Amino acid sequence: MNTKRFGRWLLLGLWLAGSALPVRGIDLDSLFIVSVGGAGAADTLRHLQSLVTTGHLTFNGQPGRFTEYLMPPDKIRLEVSFGQVAITQGYDGHVAWQTDQNGRTAELSGYEKRELLKTLYFEGFQFLQTDRKSAEVAYRGELAQRGRKLHLVSFVLFGSDTVQVTFDAQDGRRLHMTSRVDNLRTTGELGGYRLMNGVLLPLSSRVEAPDVPLTMQFDIETVRWNEAIDSALFQRPDRADLGVRFPSDVDSVRVPFSFRAGHIYLPVTLNGRKKVWLILDSGASATMLHGPALEGMDLPSVGTVPARGMGGFQDVTMVEIDSLAVGQVCLEGLIGGVMDQTGIGRDGPDGEPFGGVIGYDFLSRFPVLVDFVDSSLTLYRPERFAASPGGTELPFRLIMQVPTVRGELAGCTGDFIIDLGNAYGLILHREFVRKNRLDTKLEDVHETAALGGIGGAVEGRSGFAPSFRLHDLVLDSLRVMLPEGSEGLAGSAELAGNIGTLVLRDYRLLFEYRRSVLTVYPKTARTSR
Repeated sequence: MNTKRFGRWLLLGLWLAGSALPVRGIDLDSLFIVSVGGAGAADTLRHLQSLVTTGHLTFNGQPGRFTEYLMPPDKIRLEVSFGQVAITQGYDGHVAWQTDQNGRTAELSGYEKRELLKTLYFEGFQFLQTDRKSAEVAYRGELAQRGRKLHLVSFVLFGSDTVQVTFDAQDGRRLHMTSRVDNLRTTGELGGYRLMNGVLLPLSSRVEAPDVPLTMQFDIETVRWNEAIDSALFQRPDRADLGVRFPSDVDSVRVPFSFRAGHIYLPVTLNGRKKVWLILDSGASATMLHGPALEGMDLPSVGTVPARGMGGFQDVTMVEIDSLAVGQVCLEGLIGGVMDQTGIGRDGPDGEPFGGVIGYDFLSRFPVLVDFVDSSLTLYRPERFAASPGGTELPFRLIMQVPTVRGELAGCTGDFIIDLGNAYGLILHREFVRKNRLDTKLEDVHETAALGGIGGAVEGRSGFAPSFRLHDLVLDSLRVMLPEGSEGLAGSAELAGNIGTLVLRDYRLLFEYRRSVLTVYPKTARTSR
C-alpha cells in the first residue's frame, strides 16, 4: 500500500509561458512581448535581478499564505503554509529540494524536480531571453471560447512536459493553461491583471486537478522588484534531526515485528498512552493513522489533503501527534494523517488495534535494518554507524519521498518503488506494460484478484517474468501483477512499478536515506560493525 503526499508545488508554475519563432503567420515573439505589457516591460524583465511575491492562497477551501523568491535565471524558493502545515521548495541552480510538513528535507527528482524548474522558467520570464534551449514552442491555431478569440500555444519543456496556454487574441493576455503531472491532469485560469513596475502581471491564478479533486487559488498581494537576496536562501538546508529521542548509551535499538499477510507490523505507542500496530511502509511519504483506532485521543486537526494510492486519491485529515514511540526510540512533534483504513491492516496478536502506516517520517531519520529472518528492525545511531560489506548496494532517489530504484524487466528499464507496504510482490504499472508491450513478453498472463490500498481497489492480471534486474542484483522466476487502473499509482507514466515484500522478504534490507542507498544482504549476512 502506498500513501503519497499532496501537491501545490506541482501546480503553481503554469502562470506564464514562452519562447518562439514566427509560426503559421503568428509572430509568437511579439505575442509574448505584448502579453507582459510591451517592449518596455519585456526589457525590464530581461534585466530582472530578483522578484519576491507574497499573498494568500486557498487549498481545497483552506486559507493559507505563500512567499516566492526568484533570482533569474536559475534560483527559486517557494514557501507555502496553511494552518500548522508548512512546506518549502527550492532550487539553487544545481539541486532541487523540499522541506516537508515535519521539517524533513530531501532532494527532489523526476517530475517533482521538473515541475519546480518549470515554475522557475515560466515565472522567471525566461521566455523573453534569447537563449531558448529549455523549451520547444509551437502555435496550435485559433480557438473561440465564450465569444472570445484565443491563440493556442504549446510549450514542451525538458523534452517531455507539455503545457498548453491560451492567449487573448486582442490584448495578448494569458488566460488559461492545461498540463499533466504524471497521470494527473491540471487546468488553470489567470486573472486580476495589473500594471506593476511597467509590467502586466496576473495577480490571481486558480488551478484545479479535477481527478483528485484538488483546487488552489493564489492571490498576490505584494511584489518586490530587484531587492538584494542572499543566494544561500536557495540552498538546501543542512538541518540536524530534531524531534528524535534515541537512547544515549547505545549504538542501536532492536525492535521485534510481526510479519503477517505480507505486511510488517510494528508495536507503537502514540502520545505516551495509546498502543497500536502500524504497518511499516516505505511507500508512505507520511504517517497515516487509522481513524477508528484513535477513539478518545482528540488529536488536533490542522487541515485536509488528498493522498495518492494504488487505486486513486482519498481525502486525509492532517493532525498533530505529540509523540510516536517505536521501542526505545521516540519521534516528537509530528504532523500525520488520519483516514479510515478498514480492510488494509489487521489488529495485533495481543488484541491491540491496527493503527495505520508509518514510512518516510520514520525510515529517513537513521539507518534501519529490516531482518525477515528473526522478524526484527534494528535502528542505528547515524553518527556511529558503518555498514559491513557483503551486500549489494542499490542507489535510490526519492520521488514523493519514496525510494525508487532503476530496474530492468524483459529488456525494458524503468523506475521502481521500494515498497514495504506492498504485500503483493512486483507490480508493473499500466503505462509501463502498455508502452513496452509486456503482456506479449510475459508468460502465463491471466486475470487475478483486485489489488487494494489507499484510493480503492484496482482490477488486474498476473503473469510470469523469467528475471528482473536491479543493478547487480538479478531475481529469477518472478510472478508479477498487472493492475488495469489508470488512476493513482497504477496509472503512473513516470513510475514503472512497485517492488513489495513477496520479493523483498528473501533478503535483509538496510535503508540509509542519508546516503540514498538500499543495501540488500543475503539472509545470513552481517550488516554492521
